[in-house]
Amino acid sequence: MTLTYFLYWYITTVTTYGVSVPSGLFFPGILIGCSLGHFVGNKVSTFATLEENASQTYAIVGSAAVLSGYTRLSFCLAVILMETTEEVNLFIPMIVSVLFARGLGALISRSLYKNHTLIKHMPLVSDKVKDRAKSWLARDFMIKPVVTLQMFESVGKVIEILNTTSHNGFPVVDRTNRVIGMISRNHLIILIKN
Repeated sequence: MTLTYFLYWYITTVTTYGVSVPSGLFFPGILIGCSLGHFVGNKVSTFATLEENASQTYAIVGSAAVLSGYTRLSFCLAVILMETTEEVNLFIPMIVSVLFARGLGALISRSLYKNHTLIKHMPLVSDKVKDRAKSWLARDFMIKPVVTLQMFESVGKVIEILNTTSHNGFPVVDRTNRVIGMISRNHLIILIKN
């Protein structure tokens, strides 16, 4: 019965992840992990005498391991599951299973979420910066002349700026030309329409 439950959730999770339908991955991961943990707990109990709730303990630890294996979440995942179950004595087994699953998952493949961002071609800022780029300043990339908006600007002036530039964001300055914030093109368009 436990393996049937596992297969059902595994197949539906893989299917919904593969199509363009918004669906969660966190809750199905918990269910898949619980079913696998429960299965392992039942098999261990045939070889050794365990407490009455041992298969439930295996289910909780299994859910932490499965989630950590594909999301690469670690400590926060163990804390969330510990708070949900209110079982403080499961914290150490969960941390051990989470760290083991995270390490094993990293050896096999990338995180599911990292794969998804690559499939969707979402731009990510790399955490590795070239040495020559460490000395660059924002002004090295800004389009000149800088187009700014005063804190109190007329609607006509804003419409003129939007029509004559292709900038996506504008610095907002006070009377002394000190930057006090930023506003995006989209926000300006929405404000003007409304």
